[in-house]
This record gives sequence, structure tokens and C-alpha cells, in this order.
Amino acid sequence: MRKIFLRTLTAIFVVAFMISASVACAEDAETFFKRGNDYSEQQQYDAAIKEFDKAIQINPNYAEAYNARGIAYNDGLKQYEQAIQDYDKAIQLNPEFVEAYFNRGIAYVNLNQHEQAIQNYDKAIELNPEFVEAYNERGLVYQSLEQYEQAIKDFDKAIELNPKNDGFYLSRGLTYAYQQQFERSIEDFDKAVEFNPNYAVSYYNRGLSYFNLKQYEQAIADYDKAIQLDPNFAYAYGNRGSVYASLKNYKQAIADYDKSIQLDPNNAKTFYWRAGCYEALGDKTKAQADYDKAKELGYNG
Repeated sequence: MRKIFLRTLTAIFVVAFMISASVACAEDAETFFKRGNDYSEQQQYDAAIKEFDKAIQINPNYAEAYNARGIAYNDGLKQYEQAIQDYDKAIQLNPEFVEAYFNRGIAYVNLNQHEQAIQNYDKAIELNPEFVEAYNERGLVYQSLEQYEQAIKDFDKAIELNPKNDGFYLSRGLTYAYQQQFERSIEDFDKAVEFNPNYAVSYYNRGLSYFNLKQYEQAIADYDKAIQLDPNFAYAYGNRGSVYASLKNYKQAIADYDKSIQLDPNNAKTFYWRAGCYEALGDKTKAQADYDKAKELGYNG
């Protein structure tokens, strides 16, 4: 009986030791995972990946660690195929991992594999019909594919779920602008400005819609505001220059084109537009120099 009792105690000890070791490993995996997330938040992606590697080594079934490592590969190192491999593994371990489908969709967008991206956003939305970011991201893919009606439906849904997000109005406003529906685009840019009055891009895009409607004073006011918020916004100077050129204020237009070129010396169109202003002022030498530079940069009108 004593031998049996001792064997029983030994077995109990071994089981208890195994359970204790397993708990310790799980705790260690969680520690590495949290440390990896901290590094990711600090944009120290190489360090983050090393921590996620350790978490996965301890717990090969740690779906969240694969997903987090995928984000580091995608956002930080731009290694999109590697990111997709991690999202694949996370989804294999947890087929209802909504965020992993969403993140895999983003990686496919970065690879210009739009149909695969849409499929992943579809799945994320199927699993969570109120996943507002998935509607917006899917809408952006449809927008890039020029499937504008489908894009607007997704932006509509995103706005329904979060009616105070300036980015969703900005996305929908751009889609209307691409369809030459400038009045409707301005309505959305108005909302974007209302909810985020310090974002230069919203003023810039509204200015472009006003410009297309030949409402030049409103366009200039919006470009002024965009430049006030972001003094290095080369496109805002360039587009304001185009408004002044439309008003035949060529000297002011040239001043804006000068600033735009200073900030972005590789934009061929700006040289071409400035050449037109010099030509209108009768300065054929400067006009030809700018036409030549535009052609050199790949734009010939």
C-alpha cells in the first residue's frame, strides 16, 4: 500500500508541476505579447516582432499574437506578404477573428489585390455588421475601382453607424466629386470641416469642388485656410495658383506656383501651369523653360 501511495503522490506532483509550468508559460506569452504591443505603439516594429516571436514560441496557438505581428509587418515594415501569412494563421486558429479578416483586407489593399481585400472586408462585416471601419475601408476600395455607387453605399453605412466621423464624410465627398457631383461633395466637405475644423485636406478638397463650380472666391478662401493649417501643403499652393490664373491674376498665380514648386519640385504639372502664366504675360523664355521642365518630368499637356 505504501508503494502505491507514493506512486500516487508522485503522479499528483508531476501533474501539478505540469499545470504550474503551463500557467507560467501562458503568463510569459502574455507578457511578451503586451511588450510587443507597447513597442508597436512606439513604432518600434522590429522590437515588437521579436516580442511577438517569443510569445508565439511559447504558445503556438496564440491567435492574437499572430494578428499583432501581422500588423507590425504591415504597418511598420511594409512586408505585406509576411503580414498576410500571420493573418492567415490567426484566422486558422480562430475562424471568427473579425479583426484578422479586416487587417488582412488592408494588407491586400497594400498589394493592390482589391478583390481579395473586398472578400476579407465582407467577412469582417458578416461577423460584425456594426464594424464601421470595415464599411469605410471597403468603400475606399470600391472608390479606387471606380465603383462609385457601391462605395457611396458603404460610406452611407459608415456615417449611419458613426455620424460624427469627419473622415467618412470626406471619403463620400470625394466619391461625389469623382462623379462630378460637386454640390453634393461640398455638403459632405462641410460636414467634415464641422467635425474636424483643423484638417487641411477637407478645406483643400472643398476648394477644388468650388473651383470646378467656378466659385473662385470660395475656392481661394478654402485654399487659404488649408495653407494656414498646413504651410507646407504644396498642392494647396498649386491649386490656389490655378484659381488666380483662371481670374487672369497671373503674377499672383506665379507666386503660388513658385511656392508649390519649392515644396514639391517634381510635380510636372505645376511647371506646365506656370509656363502658361509666363506665356500669358509675354515672357516666352521663362514659359519655354517651364514647358521643357514639365516635359522632362513626364508631362506634356
